[in-house]
Amino acid sequence: MLPISLHENDLLGGLLGNLGTISQLLFTVLFIALFFGFGQKLQMRQFLWEIDKGLRRLDMFRNSAKDLTLKTVKEIGKPSTDPGPQINVLMEQFLISPVDMDPAGIVGKIDHLLDVRDAKFKEDVRRIAPGADSSQVMNLENLVEASWALNTIYRIIRHFYLMGKKTNSIFIIIQLQALLPLIIQEAEAYLGAAKAFAEGQPIGDGIGPLVASRLMKAEGREGCGGCGDDDGGS
Repeated sequence: MLPISLHENDLLGGLLGNLGTISQLLFTVLFIALFFGFGQKLQMRQFLWEIDKGLRRLDMFRNSAKDLTLKTVKEIGKPSTDPGPQINVLMEQFLISPVDMDPAGIVGKIDHLLDVRDAKFKEDVRRIAPGADSSQVMNLENLVEASWALNTIYRIIRHFYLMGKKTNSIFIIIQLQALLPLIIQEAEAYLGAAKAFAEGQPIGDGIGPLVASRLMKAEGREGCGGCGDDDGGS
């Protein structure tokens, strides 16, 4: 075996050092490419999976409110025909806002549209529930409104979900994934309100008059009891 000179050792060491530097550089470039390429796609898949899971919950809320509305209308309204198709029409309604480029008179226009919309909505509810009295019609109207809100939320979220998935827009997906927990909480509140309206329970400011009336009744019973004792004693 021939002895290796010192010069050849230097060349071999330099070659190995250059190979190490090149391999490290290639590894760094490959890592960056994978991180910004496949990493973003993996992150989008995770976000899409979370949005899809939330969308299924919203669909469950929507169907629950719709079934509850149909059941309550049949029990209270006593319709002669199936109110399902008419309820579906009510849940698909929407309001087109007036042109607001010129702000002059915009408040009056919106107020008029809201009044017309509320009057028509109440009349439609009264038509599908002919056996309900005025207070029951108000509860049914609020119940249908809650179902309509859940249906609208589901449709809007599904629209942006499909658009972000189709266009592979990371910006749409990230915003939707960030806002979805708050939207689900709002949907849960609407579902709870729908159950309360179906049972005729007071909501919000309605609890105040209810408590006051019960306190007045309790005080009246105590007063009448005292009056009865006085009358009996006299």
